[in-house]
Amino acid sequence: MAQIDWLHSPAIRSTMQKSIVKYHRFIRIIADHSKCFAIPTLDVDLAWHTHQLSPKVVYYRYSIAETKRFINHEDKVSENRLNTAFS
Repeated sequence: MAQIDWLHSPAIRSTMQKSIVKYHRFIRIIADHSKCFAIPTLDVDLAWHTHQLSPKVVYYRYSIAETKRFINHEDKVSENRLNTAFS
């Protein structure tokens, strides 16, 4: 992230707004396909991590309201799980 210097981009506001929209859509995908494994894009992952920085109850309530369950965001995904997801 630091190498692309996105914080100093003149388009940062619109970029972040688009990322937030994509994040909400991604959560919807998780809700609609609860048995599947979804991996976010870099911008969606950044929005997701930022959302988790809010007080825990805020993220918890959002997760429950949108998906009917708490979504534990796992950064570490085993290579085996990735291999079976794409086979």
